[in-house]
Amino acid sequence: MTPAHPVPGVVLGATIMAFPSHPEVTAVRMGPAFAVSAIIGLIVYAFVRVLPLKRPFLSFSKQQPNDQQIHRHNRTMQGFFVHAGNEFLDMSKYLIIGALLTACIQAFIPRDEKLSLSNGTVGSYAFMMCFAYVLSLCLCLYPSRLGSCF
Repeated sequence: MTPAHPVPGVVLGATIMAFPSHPEVTAVRMGPAFAVSAIIGLIVYAFVRVLPLKRPFLSFSKQQPNDQQIHRHNRTMQGFFVHAGNEFLDMSKYLIIGALLTACIQAFIPRDEKLSLSNGTVGSYAFMMCFAYVLSLCLCLYPSRLGSCF
């Protein structure tokens, strides 16, 4: 499946800033992601007749809701800031874990060993592909918060 956002603005902006004199890098990086997502979107549009997002929430389960299962939003500015604060507190644990992991890597792995990964033409790509795979697995653990798995 395609990612939820194949051409995020941050990735597009970072690619443009990283390669200002080579716009073809941006096209090669973003073009296929956009094209594949557009093709899959057209296929889904052509063949899927039921719109699952327009179904009522309760139709997905056979159980009747009680007071704890109903999710409501307070649509005021105060509700917005309460929701944003709750999301920040929910996600801050991942920031702390990432900072701890980075600190451990910086403290316990010598700099020469980290630099040796980037010297070879194949080793650096293999390392980053494995690292990206591990990160995608981490995203799949909590798909409702961080994105979809597949």
